[in-house]
Amino acid sequence: GLCWQGKKSSQSYPGRSFSLEDMKPLAKIKGAVFVSLQAQYGSSQLDLCSFRDRFIGFQDKIELMKDFVNTASIMKQCDLIVSCDTGIAHLSCALGIPTLVVTKEVPSPYWGNNEVNSILYKDCHISRKRLGESWEECFDRTVGVLISSGQLA
Repeated sequence: GLCWQGKKSSQSYPGRSFSLEDMKPLAKIKGAVFVSLQAQYGSSQLDLCSFRDRFIGFQDKIELMKDFVNTASIMKQCDLIVSCDTGIAHLSCALGIPTLVVTKEVPSPYWGNNEVNSILYKDCHISRKRLGESWEECFDRTVGVLISSGQLA
């Protein structure tokens, strides 16, 4: 499950979201099939996504079910949630779903300062964007580390 953008009016918004296209390195994961968990803000990016063919065939029906209860149900069917620092990341972690939270260089205090694992949630891995690194480079590095470590096939 993928989520790439938080609410722009949030005080913590600056720098915490990225574009769906920045997540393109995830398409390197053999056999991965994606579902968009993006509601409202940024969801139109799916229409122009260069790896749109890797999303489930019934994504259009998922788009009609965007409330928190339905989103949680969909998330429970996912092997992994990849999200920016947003409510989806917290919900996924609280539900015990393996989660990769990709954060800006200096993230929200919820994710800790230097940890690669969350201080709040058991099944949460954190990847921080490095200074001067683009979001796509961050995803490329992160996917490489996860694949080489055997965490992703």
